[in-house]
Amino acid sequence: MGRYIDDRPVDERLKVRTYDKVTSWLISLLILLGAADGLMFLLWISPLLTWEATVADTMIEIEYLGRGDHAEGYARDKEPPGAEELEEFMEPEVEMLLEAVTDVVSSTAAAYDSLSNNATAKAVGTGQGDNRPPGPLGDGVPVIPPWERWELKYVTTTVDAYAEQLDQFKIELGAIGGGYPQVDYAGNFTKGIKKYKGKGSAEKRIYFTSAEGNLERYERQLLARAGIPTSGRIVVQFIPKELEQRLLNLELRYATKKDDVSKMTKEEYIPVFLKIAKTIFSVRRARGGKYEFYVTGQRYRDPPKY
Repeated sequence: MGRYIDDRPVDERLKVRTYDKVTSWLISLLILLGAADGLMFLLWISPLLTWEATVADTMIEIEYLGRGDHAEGYARDKEPPGAEELEEFMEPEVEMLLEAVTDVVSSTAAAYDSLSNNATAKAVGTGQGDNRPPGPLGDGVPVIPPWERWELKYVTTTVDAYAEQLDQFKIELGAIGGGYPQVDYAGNFTKGIKKYKGKGSAEKRIYFTSAEGNLERYERQLLARAGIPTSGRIVVQFIPKELEQRLLNLELRYATKKDDVSKMTKEEYIPVFLKIAKTIFSVRRARGGKYEFYVTGQRYRDPPKY
């Protein structure tokens, strides 16, 4: 069977010319470069995007054990204070001063015996003080409070970077004492400083002081920017309630090795906190360019009975 070959001349307009070949190659190259640029853009912007599902926190409520403004003692007062516990000041007589000096140089055993005898003497008050640990007044559980068991570490080498971290966590700085009757507060250091005064007795947030070093120097510089004097005063960080809850949840997750503690009840998490002696938090960069706290270490103790 023969083949038919069409040898009729082809219209010049239908032929593939060199121009067409070059154009098609250029278009293909542009599409390839566009796809590569799009992929590189996605890789560049991916750290700014967050797809992770956030784990819900649980509301942690702990009533701590503390004596408030009560005098330190060896038991718990159950009776009104005696005459020597009243605020009225009486000038001691010479005989009383000599007796006091004798008591000071006596042995420890004798001093303890004197204390026991004085507690029951009629002329002396029967107050025993308060054997609860320092802290806000409360009859709660003997969990070591956050202001004693937490250590917060910031990684920064400039005052501006430190201010950025404080603002993100909504931590305010305060200057206490130095002859000033009120606490001077300052915050929002990167977007227009906000400052105000307040009574220390009305403060309900927990607070921390920085050890001498860069952070302590940065804090004084930031307060100076706010026009707050710091000479002879204590500078502290006031932790907002929201951040306090966040740190408690991070601490609980680390201690229990659980990612989700949102369904833990008070009866379940109190025993966990009872055994925690110290928790160390550090700051790092998170997705989206923000900062976050994370637990870097924990120490434990034998939980006390209560």
